[in-house]
Amino acid sequence: MTSLDWMYRIPVKQGRDGLKEFTNKIRDLFRLPEDVDISLTFGCKEPMSGQHLKLEGIGAFDAAVHCASVAAAGEALGRLSSMRTEN
Repeated sequence: MTSLDWMYRIPVKQGRDGLKEFTNKIRDLFRLPEDVDISLTFGCKEPMSGQHLKLEGIGAFDAAVHCASVAAAGEALGRLSSMRTEN
């Protein structure tokens, strides 16, 4: 997560519990009370094409987590493949 000049890495998991943990962490980081709405925009790479996606709103949370998970797995597989070809 990026805010102004700060970058935070927040572990996430899908589902209602994951969303609740994520929003609670954001509220803790920025000292936001419960009555303040959080507006979110998620950026990730589309797993098949690598095209940058912009997903807006709290309702896009699960899609963003899934997209990021697939992209991370693809990158890890690419690193593993390159390590094997070097040996």
